[in-house]
Amino acid sequence: VCKDYKLDLVAIQELKIKEESVFDLENFVIFNSGSNSGYYGTGFLINKDIIHAIIELKSNTERISSLRLRGAYRKISLTNVHAQTNEKSEEDKDA
Repeated sequence: VCKDYKLDLVAIQELKIKEESVFDLENFVIFNSGSNSGYYGTGFLINKDIIHAIIELKSNTERISSLRLRGAYRKISLTNVHAQTNEKSEEDKDA
């Protein structure tokens, strides 16, 4: 899909992988924040052609990850946040 739409960077959620990890997927690298519970997990799908522009890749929590890139004229900061849907209980939303 990324190739079809010519996407170099995609924020992804609900990876459900327990450990923080980085792994290859064809011409892309997946950065995963990890998840203690086996649920949630955020990250980024990054084209290998722009890997050189990464300044920082950070896993803040299992629901928040951030990426800092070097742009042509400015640095770019992206934050990926997973929020619970209204179907979840208030307890789950606050966790």
